[in-house]
Amino acid sequence: MVRLSELISGEGAPDGDEPPERKSEPANFPREPGLLSREARDGQSLAQQLYRDTVSVMEGILACAGRGDSIDASALVGLLDKMSNRVLLESSELARLALVNHEGDQPAVHAVNVAILAMMIGDELGKPKTKIVQLGAAGLLADASLAPLGDITSCARALTDSERELVQKHPLEARVVLSQVSGMDAGDLLPMIEQHHERCDGSGYPRQLRAAMVSEDAQIVGLADVYEALTHARPHRDKALPFAAMKDITGSMREMFAPGLLRALISRMAIYPAGSHVELSTGEVARVYEVNRDQPLNPVVDVVLDRDHRRVEQIMRVDLRTRPSLYIRGPIRESDIEAE
Repeated sequence: MVRLSELISGEGAPDGDEPPERKSEPANFPREPGLLSREARDGQSLAQQLYRDTVSVMEGILACAGRGDSIDASALVGLLDKMSNRVLLESSELARLALVNHEGDQPAVHAVNVAILAMMIGDELGKPKTKIVQLGAAGLLADASLAPLGDITSCARALTDSERELVQKHPLEARVVLSQVSGMDAGDLLPMIEQHHERCDGSGYPRQLRAAMVSEDAQIVGLADVYEALTHARPHRDKALPFAAMKDITGSMREMFAPGLLRALISRMAIYPAGSHVELSTGEVARVYEVNRDQPLNPVVDVVLDRDHRRVEQIMRVDLRTRPSLYIRGPIRESDIEAE
């Protein structure tokens, strides 16, 4: 099995599921106060507003797609341009937003999350901005042809064979949906959308394409779609922790995507992405604030619970790169934090 540590090019823990033995620091080690600068707060507000605006626009677009109406996607052009700049400059807040379970129209939320993740993977691979914007647009519209099947896709039960067959044909309907889009050049998106459920090992759909027959751009959107789906709850299952999702993708799904794309996803989102919760070697619980790209297993974290799992009076920020004896024991579910 390919291990996460191998895909991180040797950074982090050695082979095996346990972190290396290190002498643990006491819980009262010196730390930096976890206060956000005004610039950081403004950046977070910008990302949050951009996220809300994009979800709102996608709600309208998917409603039109569900009715078979024409689609005015002109509002997406400016939003994608802003989002691509945000991804290039500072992606932590958008990454966090893409992993949070948001209330509201779930197909629209899913579409925005896939777009963000696809753009981040594209940026990690060094794609030009025009291509990053295209990846975002494909992520937003990839499942628009599913909109008429909402009664089926929202079921909390297993799909029947006929329902599954209908769902798996939806990429072939993308041509019809995109032909109704105005306000943006949607023609270049068709190959990405038609192939985003295809897999390199031939296990995908609708045409069971293999390896080089599946474009890299389609694989990027498909990988973003899989990671988003695993890390968010669905009517028939709970969400997986990002750590577990990464293990699934690099384990049982490793033959489905090109290795370079898997490395790009891990490098950008990390095993412990921004917004996730972890237990430190001191017994304290922390929320990941920012991923250290050069050391993804040692992010910047905000300590939110003490070693007795009581809320701290003041959140403290720690850069684990500077604390060699302090390490992450493992991930913690957000629901467990809320129960404290």
